[in-house]
Amino acid sequence: MKSKLQVNAKVVKWAIIILIPVIILLIPVNDFFTWQIRLFSAATFCTILMFAFEVLPNLIPAMILPVFYILANLAPANVVFSPWFGTIPWMFIGGFLFANILIRIGLLKRVAYWIIEKTGKSYYGLLIGIMLSGLAINLLAPGKAILPLAGLTFGICKALNLGKSKESAGIMMAGFFSAYIPLQFIYNPSFAVIPNMAASITDPSISFLDYFIHNIPFVLWIPIVVFTIGRFCKPKDTVYQMEFVSEELKAMGKMTRDEKKGVVISLCLLVYMLTSGLHNLDISWGFLLAGCIMYLPGFNVGTKEDIQKIDFSMIFFTATCLSIGAVANAMGFGKIIADLVLPMMSGTNIFVMIAVIWIICVISNFALTPMAIYATFTLAFTQIGMTLGINPFAVFYTIQAAGAEVIFPYEWALPLFYVSFGLIATKDFMKICGIKMAMSMVFMMVVVVPYWLLIGLV
Repeated sequence: MKSKLQVNAKVVKWAIIILIPVIILLIPVNDFFTWQIRLFSAATFCTILMFAFEVLPNLIPAMILPVFYILANLAPANVVFSPWFGTIPWMFIGGFLFANILIRIGLLKRVAYWIIEKTGKSYYGLLIGIMLSGLAINLLAPGKAILPLAGLTFGICKALNLGKSKESAGIMMAGFFSAYIPLQFIYNPSFAVIPNMAASITDPSISFLDYFIHNIPFVLWIPIVVFTIGRFCKPKDTVYQMEFVSEELKAMGKMTRDEKKGVVISLCLLVYMLTSGLHNLDISWGFLLAGCIMYLPGFNVGTKEDIQKIDFSMIFFTATCLSIGAVANAMGFGKIIADLVLPMMSGTNIFVMIAVIWIICVISNFALTPMAIYATFTLAFTQIGMTLGINPFAVFYTIQAAGAEVIFPYEWALPLFYVSFGLIATKDFMKICGIKMAMSMVFMMVVVVPYWLLIGLV
């Protein structure tokens, strides 16, 4: 029965993937909606739906779409493959490589367990330890805390025999939010994708410090979210026996030479990012260099297996999403959307503009992955914002924040990974994420946007 339902679901997905592009191709052309724009829209939506429904490995549509753009004469090869001439794919390769090394040598696990040992006796103490672990890991390897914290929180729940419960849901979701929310104020490869979607109309570069200063309110946001989870999921008067954490640390022994080398390179990467305003070098290259240095004489920490574990399909997927923006701009697609929407947006204030972007992205999350949302809306929203005199980075930050708001696990692979461990009931996931979504909208309007006005970002 289950197999039959899966087959039927796949048929429905393919029907949608085919039907929507066909409908687009049936729309009559005019001076604005030319046949090139029509063909581009149909092919791009077809690919985005393939990404969203995951009917094929992401690598397949990621390779097909750029080639289609060229064969259909929608854009020359130098435009289609321009993302590969930029920093993003190389930053992802370096970031994956460096994270693989740090995970294998046990440094990230040691840091997380050490923090948990110091904080985790009560439920709130445990959540605080998880939050601090997420911050520490993201400082060592920005954007690479998802897997370590998933393993850590799952291990804690199993060791405490919590089973599939509200307590487990709180611990594991605190792990997810502690891994992801710091990326909203710690510069990382995932964010860099968004401004590069609009690289053809604005400078996508930003320093580590500027990124942090622009997003200081989100430093407050993570404890707010974690404490809200605690209030919703906290059991009555429970003190946890955390001896297993001490046992894990004892089993790991003293910090190895490889771990010490990992700390040194992580600190060097952090210093490189903090001083980007002095040396004026692109932050992205730091991630690539950090991974490569681990293989050089004197370090000799990296292995062949670390390279083989790099998720190259994700790198092609990211580059293809960037290609969508490059081709769209070359065809004037973003300007067309902006010209259509601007009359409706003219005269609105910054609060309305940010709210509209946030709401559209959140609603789109029901059908699109965050990366697909970036590819679909970034260029057009940036064009509209710039025309209205809004700093494009305010648009980028809003898209990033809204793209992380989900209600159902299927909407995004990262929280779905945490759910897949089998300790989070769907109803608990929906309650936690629903509460967070409502709070997020209020936080953006009451705290973030006024702060941006205060510092002159908008």
